Amino acid sequence: MTLPPLSLYGEARWSELVERVLARSWHVVASIDELPEEALVARTLLPGVLDEPLLLGRIDGGVRGWSAVCTHRAAVLEPHGEGARCPYHGRRFTGAGRCVTAPGFERPGETDHLRPVSIATLGPLVFAAIAPAMPFTALFPEERLAWLPALPVLSDPLGEASFEVDAHFLLYVENYLEGLHVPFVHPGLSAALDLGDYRVEPAGWSSLQLGVAREGGPSLHGPDGAIAAAWVGLFCTTMLNHYPWGLSVNIVEPLGAGRTRIRYRRWVRDPALLEQGAGGALEQVEREDGAIVARVQRGARSRLARPGRYAPRWEDGLRHFHQRLAELLETPEKMVASVGLEPTTPRL
Repeated sequence: MTLPPLSLYGEARWSELVERVLARSWHVVASIDELPEEALVARTLLPGVLDEPLLLGRIDGGVRGWSAVCTHRAAVLEPHGEGARCPYHGRRFTGAGRCVTAPGFERPGETDHLRPVSIATLGPLVFAAIAPAMPFTALFPEERLAWLPALPVLSDPLGEASFEVDAHFLLYVENYLEGLHVPFVHPGLSAALDLGDYRVEPAGWSSLQLGVAREGGPSLHGPDGAIAAAWVGLFCTTMLNHYPWGLSVNIVEPLGAGRTRIRYRRWVRDPALLEQGAGGALEQVEREDGAIVARVQRGARSRLARPGRYAPRWEDGLRHFHQRLAELLETPEKMVASVGLEPTTPRL
């Protein structure tokens, strides 16, 4: 079974991916600690690609989201007091999205209120979707992760960074979803893992990879032993990386068919373990991933390149991702066959 056609990573299919995949997926748009109580803040969903202006806030005990587009002439709104206002014609909206002032009209009508946006939270993260193709709960079965410690809620400002990669966002995501490259691209990370017991568990719209710890290394207490890292790739731009010291998150922001920004944040549970084990040299791992996917992007443009085959077991998560991608693209011929995938134990 072969990988998708390399044309998928080119300019010709870019607009299709934006509208059929990115516009129909869930994306991290903020963290809980960035949202004020009973007030709204402005955020943009995937700037420069979807470029969707939003208003978010913790309203009435829950996180709410609204389109930040005025319901009169579509000007982008600005937060104001506990709600928002339109700088064009002075409309005012409450934090609950209701229009309360509509200059030029006798009174606001039911069509004047803001359009709600789908919002979900996971630990400290706030996700938004404008036209989701799946409910957030379908991304990954929660019971698969029930053994993990509770997510820390206070972020570490020293662990925030961003970098850009000369590669299509799909190539970066695909690289994350397979462990075959680990011993060849990440020698430091490889040294912290027992690669003979590396496990891949596709499920829902996502995939879990379990890196078993070498004897004596820091670990999480997993259902089948000591786990050095649990990597969860949520379809299609969020990566949750669980380590003994806490959580790191990679937020993938496409910038075009050949450029991607990665925003990195971390939430620390045990600072004493930060420099140890599989999660001890993340900056180095990020640089190694960026360099290798840039090489893949260059090769994918070659006139002589042809898609290869999936590596049995090691690339089950990747194949599962491509199946879900094909469902959204609704191509006449599926990129991959629709087959069931079971948790596997790849071995070198």
